[in-house]
Amino acid sequence: MLADDEDDAKPSRKRAAKRAKPAKPVVKALVSKTKTTRSGVVLKKKDFVDRVAEKSGVKKADARSVVDTALTVLSEALAAGDEVALPPLGRVRRMVTKDNGKIRAMTLRVQAISDGDTGNEPLADSQD
Repeated sequence: MLADDEDDAKPSRKRAAKRAKPAKPVVKALVSKTKTTRSGVVLKKKDFVDRVAEKSGVKKADARSVVDTALTVLSEALAAGDEVALPPLGRVRRMVTKDNGKIRAMTLRVQAISDGDTGNEPLADSQD
């Protein structure tokens, strides 16, 4: 009798295959496998690189290399306690660091930079 109850609880593969699921509409997404938080959608690194490549007009491989290097420099500066001014993002500084041996977590503060702030120098020289 117990075996019959278990069979009723778990549908067989044949029964599960018979249940047709409605087809999902095909939509080209800007963000792949998104995760939603209280504040919105999480932009993953791959999607960030894709957006950088698209907006800058460079190949994705080149954009990936630049983004990787920029994120490495940014994380090293913040880990060292430096304040980083990145217009138009803002000024970023580390508030708290917690390290439990496996994970180092940093709490960051980002202060928006106004247009008149001194951090408005171009990131690179323009190539004529």
